[in-house]
Amino acid sequence: MKTIIRIVLLFLVTVFLFSDVFTGLQYHSVEIGLMQTAERAKILEVFPRENGEDIRIQILTGQYKDRTFIIENNYYQTDYYVKSFEVDNRIIVQIDRSNDIESPTITVLNYARDTYSFYLAVFFLLLLAVVGKKQGIKSAVSLIITVYIIVKVMLPMILAGYNPILSSIVCCMLICVLSLLIIAGISLKSAATILGTITGVIAAGGLAYLVSELSRFSGLNDEDSLLLLYVNGGAFNITGILFAGIIIGTLGAVMDVSMSISSSMYEIRLNNPDISKMNLIKSGLNIGKDVMGTMANTLILAYVGTAIPLMMFSINKQTPLVILLNSESISTEILRALSGSIGIILSIPATSFIFAILIHRKRDIGTAMAEINLRSSPELGDNRISKLKYKEKLVIIDRLDDWYQVKRENGEAGWVREDGVTARSKL
Repeated sequence: MKTIIRIVLLFLVTVFLFSDVFTGLQYHSVEIGLMQTAERAKILEVFPRENGEDIRIQILTGQYKDRTFIIENNYYQTDYYVKSFEVDNRIIVQIDRSNDIESPTITVLNYARDTYSFYLAVFFLLLLAVVGKKQGIKSAVSLIITVYIIVKVMLPMILAGYNPILSSIVCCMLICVLSLLIIAGISLKSAATILGTITGVIAAGGLAYLVSELSRFSGLNDEDSLLLLYVNGGAFNITGILFAGIIIGTLGAVMDVSMSISSSMYEIRLNNPDISKMNLIKSGLNIGKDVMGTMANTLILAYVGTAIPLMMFSINKQTPLVILLNSESISTEILRALSGSIGIILSIPATSFIFAILIHRKRDIGTAMAEINLRSSPELGDNRISKLKYKEKLVIIDRLDDWYQVKRENGEAGWVREDGVTARSKL
């Protein structure tokens, strides 16, 4: 029952944040120009002919809903953008009524792909909720908020003329803080992860920017970047937008590494509360060494994957290595991969030192105010470990929302409600 309630809440949060996206899935007519609309249509019949085909379609939305038309679909063997269609395919068409309202000009725009993308996204979120349960719901909410900040905050800021690099850094900080507070709650572990992540991301962005200035990058490394030259009179900082993308692309990997180190150091400190600050830092650095290699590989392979078509083309044309490495497209992917990997590497010592400093503050001592339950996790339920004695002295290890993590004199550790313990100073 709890899982169902959480799934419903997740759905409501998604609808609230992306209500305009749901309405924009075009299950109605969409104006795209003067006397022009985009509509959904279904293919009823296909009539092949030389170098093309005629198709009979049924309009599913708008003014011409349920009406059928026969239109041309011209395609050629070398044209990868216009394919032959099949019966029952769903497509998006443009209807131009400017010349004749009764017999409008209809042009095929593309396959209707958004429905399947929507189903896949819903399946992904449900899978997170069902398998991950409470933590999965938190992860899904965090992901939704991340997408919302990028689409509704960062991109509009850049379009409004704000500096792309500063906009992306501010939004990355916001994403980092909100995501970790949702997933891990308010705790020392979250604080260390947030500070370590921000350090790594800013380092990666700053280094990428420095190299770009020295290497004279224009930011026009692909067709998508070139399109921005035709928006707002080409007044955008194209190079800045390039590095905004690098910063956003680095965030997830750096956050993952920082959280892994913080969690590991947290467990080490929990099982050995007397460990010295230097030994705890060394443990964090050693953990980071193992995580570093795999995460750097992940980031580099992700960027290499996007450059495979260009690399294949260059190798096929036997492009000299000196030309290939100095082309802006390849240099950009190298810069993305290496600056992101350096951000990961720098986040390891940053997180290790920050966590050790935060956790080795003056130790807080608590006193049980009554015979309260010591629980294995910070939530009410069937997770009781033992019962604390009235006025029993406790070492407070950490705090998560309304719970304290404490350790008894016999070494037993667990969670108690904040209102059941008095502490000298709150964490």
